[in-house]
Amino acid sequence: MDQQLNQIRQKKELASPISEFLGSVTFLIIAWYGGKQIIVEQSIAPEDFLVFLGMFFQILPPVKSLSASISNVQKGEASLHRVLEILEADVKIEEIAEPVSISTLDKQIQFKNIGFYYDKSNLILKNFSLTIPKGKTGCIGRAKWKRKNYDCQSLSTFYDVSDRSDFN
Repeated sequence: MDQQLNQIRQKKELASPISEFLGSVTFLIIAWYGGKQIIVEQSIAPEDFLVFLGMFFQILPPVKSLSASISNVQKGEASLHRVLEILEADVKIEEIAEPVSISTLDKQIQFKNIGFYYDKSNLILKNFSLTIPKGKTGCIGRAKWKRKNYDCQSLSTFYDVSDRSDFN
């Protein structure tokens, strides 16, 4: 998803300079062709050609606006895919044979060197430690949003820890 979003950003950054350049080239081609028709072949009246140029320049801003709108829709689609991935995540929690029972919270929630994985070759977290004192709020921050999502999904099912050295 990040790669798709970067491609959309690059296209948007290049859209304005490219459209300006293409607009200028198109104007030069039209001016050359129109000038040839007026001077050489005398098939177009100069005032008709000026009206045509005026209409051409009236059409350019809506075309640019349409291009920007299409870019925004593509960016929104990439965001929608990320949101849907989170909303459609599997939230089924399977009960394990011997769950750890927690009746009261005395002073803190603490994870020490725990690991989460789907199977031994597909590691999610390894040697993860976290301490949240009673009455405080914890936050997990990562550079990549996908990893943060995995961390939070794994922590929400902390009874299903795959590898545990200490758990309070």
